[in-house]
Amino acid sequence: MILVMSFSAKAIEVSVFHNIFYLPDTGKNAGNYKPYIEVYWEINPQSINFVKTNDLWLSKIRTHVVFSNDNGKILEDHFALQTRPTANVDETMSEKIMDLHRYVLPYGHINMEIEFAEAFVKADSITFKDTFTINPPKDIAFYSGVQLLDTVIYSNDESAFLKNGVQQIPLSINYLDDDKNVLHYYAECYNSDKIPTTDYPLVETIYVATKGSNVPLYNLLRVDTIKAAGIRPIFGNMKITALASGNYYLNIVLENKDREKISSNSLFFQRSKKAPEKIIDTSTSGPQEKFVVIDLTKTFVEKYDIAQLKAILKMLVPISKPVEVEAIRGFTQKPDETYMRYFLYNFWTDRAGKKASEAWKAYTQKVIEVNKLFGSSSFPGYETDRGLVYLKYGAPVDRIKVENEAGSLPYEIWLYNAIAKQSTGLFLFYRPTYMVTDFKLLHSTVIGEVRNAQWRSILYANGTGSQNQNSRADEYFQNH
Repeated sequence: MILVMSFSAKAIEVSVFHNIFYLPDTGKNAGNYKPYIEVYWEINPQSINFVKTNDLWLSKIRTHVVFSNDNGKILEDHFALQTRPTANVDETMSEKIMDLHRYVLPYGHINMEIEFAEAFVKADSITFKDTFTINPPKDIAFYSGVQLLDTVIYSNDESAFLKNGVQQIPLSINYLDDDKNVLHYYAECYNSDKIPTTDYPLVETIYVATKGSNVPLYNLLRVDTIKAAGIRPIFGNMKITALASGNYYLNIVLENKDREKISSNSLFFQRSKKAPEKIIDTSTSGPQEKFVVIDLTKTFVEKYDIAQLKAILKMLVPISKPVEVEAIRGFTQKPDETYMRYFLYNFWTDRAGKKASEAWKAYTQKVIEVNKLFGSSSFPGYETDRGLVYLKYGAPVDRIKVENEAGSLPYEIWLYNAIAKQSTGLFLFYRPTYMVTDFKLLHSTVIGEVRNAQWRSILYANGTGSQNQNSRADEYFQNH
């Protein structure tokens, strides 16, 4: 005898999502990448029927997958997903029913059609349809789709969800409800090893923002100096307890050492949160900000107009945290006078409390000094590489200027003691042939700063640096 537990559902309720990733091509296009789709879905157990056989409750869903393009059918697949048999039907109905499959597909416009139907009971089926375009891989660095994860388990057990030695169970809908307080994400970066070493170090920024904004919300920001690779997995998570209900974007941006964008991608998602955690956020712009609201007419920031505020924010970059740098860049592109004032006020209040005005005045004196030392008719001193280092770390204990060394471009070496948790640190600036007065940062031994293993080949234009017995740069960098 077979018993059926029915919920009188007219059709299966299922949510489907997909992402495009790339694999190394081992065929005639070896050295390139071929695309594959990772398609996954979750079925609502309350929307299907369970049958009891041999004293165990279970359900089985037949699935038919078809991919096609303008030339016809590309591939199709048939299989069945069966729930875990159990004696407790209530337990079965509370378990997630998920599946994931991967298919290699061609470039171009793709039609995807997936039909779900019950195997044991006659019931209405449901068909999911979607269209998308798969672009050929680029010769320069590029990203896969950005994927939200439901669960991450560090296990090598074979399963459909195993990837890079981790069980990655993705979300089949880009929606984070009230119970989800951590956003887990995954993506892949390709071809970063093809970026010229002169662009190093490469900087990757991952952040949550509203539409059309590159200002991170609630410190939801991760900035890393990355190592180049053919394929580089990107794992991470962010605590989103302060993120209120609304629409957001998870953004990934790859930049060179000059913070020029190389590649980017983003994912739209929705958040539902009845009572978000209340925090003070001084880094955002948009409807979710929670600035400390005071009467700014009685503070040191009131006297500045919007042009002055933009210049002042740029002056703060050398001493700003990564999240503050991103906020400043956002204000530069989309100025908002009110929020710029609050940002400036909160910036110094966070650092100096009631003496914020005095701290700002002291810093302006340093900026004036930097402008005199390194400024020109083209750029103020605080926007130069030497000015940035000077404002960030102060004056060096030793500054060696080398103007006429055989075979080299003009350069400077700055020596610091007790810097960035190091006993000593060096900065090497040089003047490229296209510059008249300014110097660019070429190499440093300080943690978190530019490290360029090819600095000799750039500094010594004729390649004599390694043989030059009188090289001051070699002398310093070998002895420190």
